[in-house]
Amino acid sequence: MSHLATVTTTIKDIQALKDAARALGLELLTGGRVRGYGGTLYEETDYMIKLPGSFDIGFRKQSDGTFAMESDGGLMHGWYNSEAGMAKIGRNAGRLKQEYAYAVLQAEARRKGRTVQRQDVDGRIRVTMSGGR
Repeated sequence: MSHLATVTTTIKDIQALKDAARALGLELLTGGRVRGYGGTLYEETDYMIKLPGSFDIGFRKQSDGTFAMESDGGLMHGWYNSEAGMAKIGRNAGRLKQEYAYAVLQAEARRKGRTVQRQDVDGRIRVTMSGGR
């Protein structure tokens, strides 16, 4: 039986974020200053992903243990020659968030002894789980 689920992404799991970056052909680095428009370097972040072009995306730990996603606003909207970076992570980081949600789901499924099968359909991920407890 299939179920449609909508996932709002809150970054909590750094390993899943690492896996999501890797799925997009990127690497999550520890620390770093995020690059923005005109060569601006923002404050040090806890983690960051260097993107092609002149923009990056960072992740800063919040008091509740989650990680806030930080970047120059131009990156999220494809402004100021940020197309190369946005092409990797998607508009408003949609592809990165989608891959993160999938990585979290995979880890949880494994923990419960389930098998996950993935199918990419029209920019969306369709998941089928089986087995487990």
